[in-house]
Amino acid sequence: MRLTCKFKRVKLKPVKAPLMGSRIVLHSSKNTCRMFIVKEGRLVLYTSVKRSSIYTGYERRLWIAAYTTALHFGREAQKRKDIRNTKFELYLKGSQKHAVAGFLDSGFVFTKVKEIKNPAFNGCFSKKSRRL
Repeated sequence: MRLTCKFKRVKLKPVKAPLMGSRIVLHSSKNTCRMFIVKEGRLVLYTSVKRSSIYTGYERRLWIAAYTTALHFGREAQKRKDIRNTKFELYLKGSQKHAVAGFLDSGFVFTKVKEIKNPAFNGCFSKKSRRL
């Protein structure tokens, strides 16, 4: 007994991802501050204070480094037509609030500001791994 299968060729269309809002993410730590511009779910531009050649060593952790890097990064981003008239949401993680002032001084408009905090510590530590 012979079984046959009939099939149709199907052309798959690309799935459009749901449009995500445009956002700017500021992620700062003790030593540096990273800045990302995400437009509709895609990373468009990024920089960090470490990429700056102006500030070296301990100067990277100062507030003026975060401010001037955000100011220059914002001005360069505003030159692009697709970013110029977009309103962004701002996501902050870390302590460098001076970078926000740099973005505001460069002409960005924020619709929402959200601070991302670490989850609360509940007192439990993970089990210590043992060497074999």
